[in-house]
Parts: sequence; C-alpha cells; structure tokens
Amino acid sequence: MKIKTMKHLLEFNNYRIEFLVEELSKNTKRILELETYIFELCDEDCPEAYKDVVKSEIYKHRNDIR
Repeated sequence: MKIKTMKHLLEFNNYRIEFLVEELSKNTKRILELETYIFELCDEDCPEAYKDVVKSEIYKHRNDIR
C-alpha cells in the first residue's frame, strides 16, 4: 500500500512539474512578444496602424486569459 501511494505521489508531482514547465514556457514566449512590441512601438517611424494592431493583440490576449 505504501509503495502504491508513493508511486501516485511521484506521478502527481511529475504532472505538476510538467504543467509548470509548460506554463513557464508560455509566459516566457509572451514576454518576448511584449518586449518586441515595446521596441517596435518606441521607433519614431512606427505607423499608427501598427500601434492599433498591437493594442488589439494585447487586449485580445488580456480577454483570453480572463
């Protein structure tokens, strides 16, 4: 019984670790996207249309996570 319980606990911890690694990867990717937006928006020649696209993308993502 103890061995079975330990096995289940280890499996549960492994699933948690896999989930957290996946979430970390998603968040890291999103940070890179946002950094890119910041650099592009800081460019003096950045067109207003692109700024609107960035705003739309940020609001869309914001609503998707709620």
